[in-house]
Amino acid sequence: MRCQRALPFCFAVVAFCLSAAAQAPRDTLREPADYRSAHVLLHTDLAPDDARALLARFETILGLIAKYWGQPLAGELECYVVDQLDAWPAGVLSPLGRAKIANRSGVTTTQTISNRGRFIRGKSIVYATARDSTPQHEIVHAYCGQTFGGTGPLWYSEGMAELGQFWQEGQRGVQVKQHMVDYLHSLAALSAQEIVADDAADGEAKAGAQTGDSWQAYARRWALCHLLVNNENYAGRFRALGLNYLSGAKPRFEQVFAGQLDEIDFELREFTAHVEQGYRADLCRWDWQRKFQDAAKTQTSARILAQRGWQPSGAILKEGQQYAYAASGTWRSAADAEATKADGDFRGQGRLEGVVLSDFQLSEPFPLGENGTFTAPEDGRLYLRCRDDWNALADNSGFVNVKIRGAKGAKSRPELPAPADAR
Repeated sequence: MRCQRALPFCFAVVAFCLSAAAQAPRDTLREPADYRSAHVLLHTDLAPDDARALLARFETILGLIAKYWGQPLAGELECYVVDQLDAWPAGVLSPLGRAKIANRSGVTTTQTISNRGRFIRGKSIVYATARDSTPQHEIVHAYCGQTFGGTGPLWYSEGMAELGQFWQEGQRGVQVKQHMVDYLHSLAALSAQEIVADDAADGEAKAGAQTGDSWQAYARRWALCHLLVNNENYAGRFRALGLNYLSGAKPRFEQVFAGQLDEIDFELREFTAHVEQGYRADLCRWDWQRKFQDAAKTQTSARILAQRGWQPSGAILKEGQQYAYAASGTWRSAADAEATKADGDFRGQGRLEGVVLSDFQLSEPFPLGENGTFTAPEDGRLYLRCRDDWNALADNSGFVNVKIRGAKGAKSRPELPAPADAR
């Protein structure tokens, strides 16, 4: 529908699409029926129990995203979710919706009313195949369109829809399709600005637009959005950026995150390298504020938590220089594991290990332990962690206190306080 400049109100239609895997059709057809929950009117040919389960998932997703964006859903969303397309009489589904469903995908149309550019209200309708998780993805688009009048640039719109469909109450770990994880592991490098730039020419999804999207593009967008939503280094700015997008503003990503782009790209590379089901981006965030000192001149100390990823030691190392270290305290690398010192258990789980960061590049990790010496593999800043699977940090507990100093002319081990009790 075109805007009529002579009228005080303007109507616009925006559509969003998502491919979904095909499944074999069933032999019998079920007549479409209507189901209702607190916020959704669902038209579907799913079995009654499946329809009610889908409504429950919709309500969970809507509650979580409304909490994140700080705005309750405006009105009631309407959804057509199709299991068997042949069960639907002609004329019930929109031509665009029927075409997308026939292609095993989905589309959300949003009609908005605005007054002199100010959003008044919107009406979103979802058309989606029942296969895969297409309806959950589309319900995020529908919430944004009906509540805010838009969804922002394509990378944000689709990344947040992918993120929203996987959100679970009280669950901060990654829960996505395994082929997405496998694909992200295959990437040699990933830049946030490359993802942001990989949009339609005007940066906004258009009704029926052929964007040439692929599930790989969705996976990259999801990765960036998941990282920025869950990593405290960037979460506040990212939420503010998103609310500006949804309100129709067009702030530039590189301006909002000026001074942090290298850090974001580094953390994104680490995320794609280590992400698995259950991975916690909040526990693996990097502390960029810690001050570092030359460990050859000054003894440094740090408390290293078992429940976190790489953490700053405070020590600046020089390639080829030997350093002495000592760690006190105990930690656990699983909820039911025995407490160990920094040497870890017989398998090496729970062992203190280090890595050197230089110019946003990491050395190979190297094992440490309760005390001893090591030779710096290169110049840079030393980071430490408790060795454990990257997606298994959440149930770890305890900490060790670590002191480091240059070994030349130093005692065999740095002076340490009395061992602290693990908590």
